[in-house]
Amino acid sequence: MYKVYKSDKKLACITLDYEKDYGDRINEFNILDQNVELDGLVNLFKKLNIPLSLFVTTNIFEDYPSSFELAAALGDDFHSHSHTHNTFNPDAHFEINESKLTFEKYFGFVPLGYRAPQGVLRPNDLELLNKYEYKFSSSVFPSLRPGKYNNIFAPVDPVIYENGFVEMPFSVIKKIRYTYSLSYFKLMGKNLNKLLISSFGLPNIVVFDSHLHDYIYNEKSFNQLPPLLKVAFSVRKSYGKKYIVEAVKLLKHRGYEFITMTELYEEIKNS
Repeated sequence: MYKVYKSDKKLACITLDYEKDYGDRINEFNILDQNVELDGLVNLFKKLNIPLSLFVTTNIFEDYPSSFELAAALGDDFHSHSHTHNTFNPDAHFEINESKLTFEKYFGFVPLGYRAPQGVLRPNDLELLNKYEYKFSSSVFPSLRPGKYNNIFAPVDPVIYENGFVEMPFSVIKKIRYTYSLSYFKLMGKNLNKLLISSFGLPNIVVFDSHLHDYIYNEKSFNQLPPLLKVAFSVRKSYGKKYIVEAVKLLKHRGYEFITMTELYEEIKNS
């Protein structure tokens, strides 16, 4: 059982899933070699002057030690995004616990939040997250993705479970349940996103998702994708930096205040 948290404030969290290129589809981190573009991304977020919350796949620090320095430069707030991002044969117990241990090794504190790979959060995962003392999850897409999840009737607002654990879902455009994230923003384009949001609105709490591959195109990794994914990721593949600016402008215009995921959790907990 849970209760839905309704906020009178308009709050937005910009988040980045910090993982290898295209999750576990490539199992390489070729984007890390693009120093100029990564420096440009760091500078872009400094210019936007908004906090960025990172959900980190923790084995990236073990496989690519220099990636920790980049994460520290990009982010203001850090949480877990599993250990290996294994979506083919996941072991939830291992992913949740090992991610916590590795996260604490590098950051020096335990993560408050967890994000399941590709938004696939199973009922038993909530018990494991609570067992390993995570305080919140930001994993649920309250929408439909055939073959992955069907959360079309899930709340679009945060929920608080009886044990105090909190789920802060990804943002969707209300009524039509279209995901409001950088990947989907690029797929549909700026003008159509603006029209849909103007017509149907957003929740008062927006958790906006993005990935490094949304901002930076790497040809070597892109060419290893299956054909259908190539088609999807080829749409406006170089528009990521431009479109995050547009997405932030749109939220500012609609009166949203930008905070970290930790601050959002504290806001909900203290309510």
